Amino acid sequence: MALGVPCVGASSAGKSKRRLTHAESHPEAGALFYQSLRLIEQFTPGMVVLENVGNYQDTASMEVVRSLLSAWGYTSHEAILDGNTFGALENRKRLVVIAVSKGLQRLSGFDMDQVVPLREKEEKLSDIFEPIADDDKRWTIHEYLEKKEESDRAAGKGFMRQLFTGAESYIAVVTRCYAKIRSTDPHIKHPTKPRYTRLLTAVEHARVKAVPAGWIESTKVANCVMHEILGQGVIWSLFEAVGAAIGAALHRAARWFVPAPDAASANDNMVLAA
Repeated sequence: MALGVPCVGASSAGKSKRRLTHAESHPEAGALFYQSLRLIEQFTPGMVVLENVGNYQDTASMEVVRSLLSAWGYTSHEAILDGNTFGALENRKRLVVIAVSKGLQRLSGFDMDQVVPLREKEEKLSDIFEPIADDDKRWTIHEYLEKKEESDRAAGKGFMRQLFTGAESYIAVVTRCYAKIRSTDPHIKHPTKPRYTRLLTAVEHARVKAVPAGWIESTKVANCVMHEILGQGVIWSLFEAVGAAIGAALHRAARWFVPAPDAASANDNMVLAA
């Protein structure tokens, strides 16, 4: 069972926007971890994968999740994993929890160290750029963002625009509200006009998350919705690695019940010889 507990109450931006002291205080998302626990209790899957922002690791709700998973007989494995390490340009760091039923844990020997990168990321950000002309209308002077950065700096807030040339080996987190053109979202700088910037295209957004080519276009939704889908998603190559590790663990466990091909052949030969 794979569950993505909503992160809007635990993320730094979400807590700052609503002035929350606790993730659980978020009016819409604060109690949804309880619904996730109910699903686990009802279906008792052999393995559970949970994903959230790194900050969620230190919340009261995560402590409840750990306690109940243990009480229900699961062995929990946790790690903060980042996109760059797992073959994506977006440096999105996420808490990944893999809970394994104790019987399956004993048979599979699962460990978080078995989650290893399967993809090598592009060398630089510009490697995933679409061919956009220097006079394309998407290049814009965002005067209101410039003024906001100045006012935030004057107020000592520490919020700054994140501008990328394409020479970088990473890009900052691209969020679900990316299409709204907010002050701290990553922008691409024009190669010759210092004040002109643009957003990533939806295709570029998919590429920095290592999403397979053509997938986001196949959704056939509006551009802003594509960004929202991707921004609420995960780093594809990271969770591909998680899936591979889980698959290998299940394969090891299955050997206790299903003979390996060589062993089955040996048994057949013994029967024929008899």
